[in-house]
Amino acid sequence: MRTIQLLKAARNLISRPENWIQGQLSDGKGRYCARGALMNVKESYDTEEGDFALVEAMYPDERERGVNELLRTDVTIRDSGYARGQIVAGFNNSSTHQEVLELFDRAIARQLVIDSMADVHPAAGNELPALTSAQLVGV
Repeated sequence: MRTIQLLKAARNLISRPENWIQGQLSDGKGRYCARGALMNVKESYDTEEGDFALVEAMYPDERERGVNELLRTDVTIRDSGYARGQIVAGFNNSSTHQEVLELFDRAIARQLVIDSMADVHPAAGNELPALTSAQLVGV
């Protein structure tokens, strides 16, 4: 499953307030937090690409200004899939439903830019170039 598909499907699961929760991944009644929605769609605890996309959407200028304050304390935290999942869960639990949906929307828009760049200009070694703020204007 491509990252864009994962993000869209997870957002769809929690698009209505009555399908979204805080403080737990799922309640077994069709309600999910942001991370629980990713896990449900992926049918796995391994949601690294979704977690990464959401964290990157929280901090879109990180590559230009250096690692942001939240992630600056330890490079292993920033690079850890577990830590990114905790950041997503923390955002879900401290934000409104609308803010969580807006985060998914930013991540989806950003992923569309990344996917279009990969389709047009694949980088050597299959690594994507860092995006600048100018490329993400309006995203």
